[in-house]
Amino acid sequence: MKKIRILMIGNSFSDDTVEHVYPILRDLGYEEIILGNLYIGGCSINMHLSNLLNDVPVYAYRRNTDGTWQTTPGTRMSDALRSQPWDFVSMQSGTSDGSGNTNLASFARLPRFIALVRALVPQAKLVWNMTWVGEPGCSHRDFLLYDCDGDKQYRDMMTTVRAAVLTCPEITCVTATGTAVANARTSYLGNTLCRDYYHLTLGLGRYIAGLTFAGALTGVDLSAVRFVPEDVDARMKAVALEAAANAINAPFTITPAADR
Repeated sequence: MKKIRILMIGNSFSDDTVEHVYPILRDLGYEEIILGNLYIGGCSINMHLSNLLNDVPVYAYRRNTDGTWQTTPGTRMSDALRSQPWDFVSMQSGTSDGSGNTNLASFARLPRFIALVRALVPQAKLVWNMTWVGEPGCSHRDFLLYDCDGDKQYRDMMTTVRAAVLTCPEITCVTATGTAVANARTSYLGNTLCRDYYHLTLGLGRYIAGLTFAGALTGVDLSAVRFVPEDVDARMKAVALEAAANAINAPFTITPAADR
């Protein structure tokens, strides 16, 4: 029996990324799946570190073991980390340290956070979920930092991940959800993948992120995936699969879509 256990330490971006991962993993041949998501909206690496150091029960702990999500409020990160022999533990940036940020000081405490997490899950592979940039019309402060220029924010994200994340030897995988979204935006879909110019649409946007995340972690060919959200048609699915596969193969480069 193929088993996989994945815990995300995140925020609303981890919610977007993991929403459709369970049915995708089922199609990839996994029979026992445990997904966890430690959620605080907008939570940064520094905030996660403080929460772990102080062992405070402040997370909404979202779990999926059967295709449905259940939430337990008031959870400590340490308890969630110890609750399973996790195969993967994913981390990502938050709204206060940005999807990309030229101020690398916001990532200065990442090695400390990684060390504390590693001590609690010595068996797990640690993963960085590289998230996406905003769309034109976004008024979030992160996007305003880049003069509402998505290309500028994307380039800065790549620089930041290389300089502040890939230099941490414990991070063994980068799941390039942001590159997959950027790939899909070069298709006929354009800038239609966010529901509020910032968070992904509940169907296609989250589907693209989920495909990329699951494919990067498992290394399994995504062509086996039959699941699609209700509002995703065959043409959209083809763009999503291509965008995810290209992001897995080239996580730091936007690959133009075939269907423009």
